[in-house]
Parts: sequence; C-alpha cells; structure tokens
Amino acid sequence: MDFSRILRNSSIYAVSQIGKAKSLFNKVMWMIVLAIAFLGCSYQIYLYMKLYLEYPIVVNLQMDQRNNVHFPAVTICNLNRMKSAWEEGLVTSVCQKKHCKTDLNSAIRLSLPETRNMKTKAQKEFLEKYIHLSQEYRKIFGYQLDEVVINCSFNFKPCKFEHNLNMRYGNCFTFNRLNDNFKDVAMVKSSGPIKALEMILNIDPDQYVPISHTVGMRIVIHDPSDEPNPEYNGFNIIPGYETQISLKQTEIRRLPAPYKEKCFVYGGEEKPLVKSRALCIQACIQEYNFARCGCIEPTFWTTAKYKYCDTKNSSEADCLKILINDLAMQGTNCQCPPPCLSKHYNEQITRALWPSKAYFLEASRGKNHKKGLKIYRKSHAKIRIFFSTLARTVYEQKAMHPQPELLGCLGGEFALWLGISFFVLCELIEVLLLLIRHLIFDLTESFNLLIASM
Repeated sequence: MDFSRILRNSSIYAVSQIGKAKSLFNKVMWMIVLAIAFLGCSYQIYLYMKLYLEYPIVVNLQMDQRNNVHFPAVTICNLNRMKSAWEEGLVTSVCQKKHCKTDLNSAIRLSLPETRNMKTKAQKEFLEKYIHLSQEYRKIFGYQLDEVVINCSFNFKPCKFEHNLNMRYGNCFTFNRLNDNFKDVAMVKSSGPIKALEMILNIDPDQYVPISHTVGMRIVIHDPSDEPNPEYNGFNIIPGYETQISLKQTEIRRLPAPYKEKCFVYGGEEKPLVKSRALCIQACIQEYNFARCGCIEPTFWTTAKYKYCDTKNSSEADCLKILINDLAMQGTNCQCPPPCLSKHYNEQITRALWPSKAYFLEASRGKNHKKGLKIYRKSHAKIRIFFSTLARTVYEQKAMHPQPELLGCLGGEFALWLGISFFVLCELIEVLLLLIRHLIFDLTESFNLLIASM
C-alpha cells in the first residue's frame, strides 16, 4: 500500500505537505505544525464540551398580549371540615374494619403539621375518628354546596361546581374544572371587575367544631386542568368583607433532563397516578416511613399498598414523629422535580367592609335591624375574582447551547485548526477502512505462510 501517495493526495493541507516534503527537516516541521493544530483543536473542543455537558440554560421573558383567556378554576372550602351537628354521630359512623372498607387514600392531602399540632387529647381523638370515616360519611358530615354558596355568577350567568373531598377541609367545590372532553372552560374577553366571578358565601361559624380554630373560607385559584391543593396553595377569606382578587397570569416553562431542573410532566404516561409534585413528595415520604417504621402515615398518599400505622400505638406514632423530625433536619433524596409547565395567577387581594348598613337594610327591605347586620357580617363573605389584564408573562427556559450549535462548533474547530470539512471526514474514514483492509490482508497472508511452513 503506497502511504506516500495517500499523504500527498490528502485534503488536509498539513498532511499533504508532509507527503510532498523532500527533506527530513520539512517533514518534521509540518508534523510539528500538525501536532500543534491537533492539540489546539482538541483543547478548544474539550472546553466547549465541558460547558455543553453542564447543559446551561437561558430564561426568555416575554409578554403575551391576548384577546381572550381561559378563566382559572376556583376551589372553595370551609375552614371547618365537619358541622358540629354531626359531632355526636362521629363515633357511631366510624368505619369498622370488619364491616366496611375505609378509603384511606382519600386522605391524600392532610399535611403533617396538623397531626403534630394536635395538643389536646380531644383534638387527637377527633382526628383519629375522622380519619377512619368513609368518604360517604365525610361528605355527609361536611357543608353541602347550597349551604356554602348562597349566590354565584360568572359573566352574569349562574355557576356550576364540581365536588371534591379533602381530608383537612372536608367538602370542597370547584368552579370551572376542566372535564375529560376539554370543553366548557370559561373564557374572558376583557379585564376588570365588571365581568368577574362573583360569589356570596355562607361560613356558618355556629357549626364549627373545636378542632377548627379559624373562621373563614379557603380559596384556591388554579389551572382548570390541575388538581386543587388547598393545604399547600390558596389563601383564607374572612367573613364580613368583600374580597376583590385581581389576577395576572404567569407561565413558567421548564426543560426536562439533562438540564438542571429536570422537570417532569406529572400525571403523564410515565406516572399517571402522580398528579402533582406534592403527591410525589408524599409518596416518597411514605417510602421512608415504611423503611424505618414498618408502616406508613395513614393520612398521606402512596402508590404502594403498605400497612398503615396505628396512631394509637405509641411506638408507631413516636417512630413517625421522630422520622419526620429527622427528614426536616437532614432533608430527603426524593426525586420530585418541578413540573415542566407551571401556571400562576399572582393574586392581588383587597378587602372592604361588606355589606354596608344601607345596602343591607335595602336588600332586606328594612326587616332587619343593626343586630341582624352584625350577625350577617359574622357569617357571610363576598368574593369578586377577575383579571386585571389579559397580558400573560411567560418565562421560558431554553438551552444556551442547542444541538445544532454543537455541530457548528465542532465543524468550526475542525475547519479552523485542521481544515477538515464533512467531505474530508469522509476521506479519513475511507483511508481508515483501507488501512484496516490492508492490515487484515497482511495478517491473513502471515497466517497462511505460517500454516504452509508447518
């Protein structure tokens, strides 16, 4: 095989000069130049690849002005999970293991601070009994829709609500929940309080049980496709006031692995049961609970079927308490990244005393006096929710070095230092294949000669 010819005809200039050089000095000089170029190219590619493999991102900020927007879902819950009228029936309605099936997984959103903040024996006993109620009884014992929502309108049309059960707040009701057909989601075409969601709510504080130490309603404003999470999100509404909530939507779009935040699509095909980051963390903590205590927290959600801890058992209850304290101090290794798409509504809340005396007397046609106004204010609240602007702020993560840039950088470095293009690369592959073929031929010939000489 004529290597001199291959060197002379190479498209790489330094290589061709090595083949064409007639003196040893010129050959050595061009070999040094080729080595320096190769080292320089390798070093620059190393620096770029080191930066590229860190997967840095840039965040683009843009204002998206729209003519109409989807109105968010609004979930309302009374801060009192169960009416006191049913308190005596709590003992007789507790589900017995032999007679009925308790759906403890419905208690997916009771936050641990509640169980840890139960100081008195009566509070602990109430919570223990309530946990073991079936979903049916929890729904019966809580406030019903017509007891909570006195009046509701959106764009001057009546509201429709969907019921959802929450361990900490009992019956909750959601306006504008996205259904399976992606239809009937409320739209708004103008900003301002005129075409708003307007509700008059009845808190009914006389029906509060001792475990409920705060009077009011819990409000969660969320995307129509998201599950409401009143423990971790939302805010409280107090009676006797009209609360105006102006919204301005912000959207955050994150990048999945291998980028830094490694966002995850909750409720997707990979893990359809894990519908939020909060549930992911709860399921992870349950794994810690089972590994340490041999049982799991009965008020937390889990994807596995483990034994529930008996909170009346002091050893199991103490084990859970110590574990939670350890996790709070040391942290966890829970792999629960942020969602790839987050929507926030940046609520701005203002309050004014409601109703006024003149309005109340006019509405009641003078039948109620000042005492009736005080009673009404203690038990009712008005809410008005609207967009202050239809513009949307979008924070979108993008790769600082996308894949086409990687190819461009490699091509640029090879071309600058070595004069290698795509076609020269093909030539190098061809030469490499010829060398391999020549090596195989030589080895075969040597082997045949060895066999012949034996």
